[in-house]
Amino acid sequence: MQGSSLFSFVLLTVAVALTLSYLWIWWQRLKRRKRRSLPVLSPDWCDRFEQSLQEAQQQLIEVGDRYRQVVRDRQRWETIQEAQEAAQQEGKSARDQLRSLEAQILELQVNLESRLIDWPALKESFWQFLRFGGLGFLLGWFLHWLAR
Repeated sequence: MQGSSLFSFVLLTVAVALTLSYLWIWWQRLKRRKRRSLPVLSPDWCDRFEQSLQEAQQQLIEVGDRYRQVVRDRQRWETIQEAQEAAQQEGKSARDQLRSLEAQILELQVNLESRLIDWPALKESFWQFLRFGGLGFLLGWFLHWLAR
């Protein structure tokens, strides 16, 4: 996995891990203090959280799809590259085949390069990391304050 797909996946994974670790720490401290009631969350907040979670899951699926496409294109590119080298070794009789293979290689290179660097997705990933990571950090501070 390369480029912004890998970056998006890593940022999303870190944000989820931070949030889950803060929630786990909060839960452990609540159990230690033997509190019997949990804070009540508003339905609006729960709905927004579920929607954000669904969006994150969808983006993770898209990252996986993109990764599989890159792997397929990379394998196809390597196969065509090998065929091109074999055609070059055969000699000048296979020039038409060689030109066709070069055109396919060029097309695959453009496809791979144009899809690996997706600046809007990189920008969106940065803001998602900031939002979820910051939310996890603030939630951790709040839970730490509650647990005192």
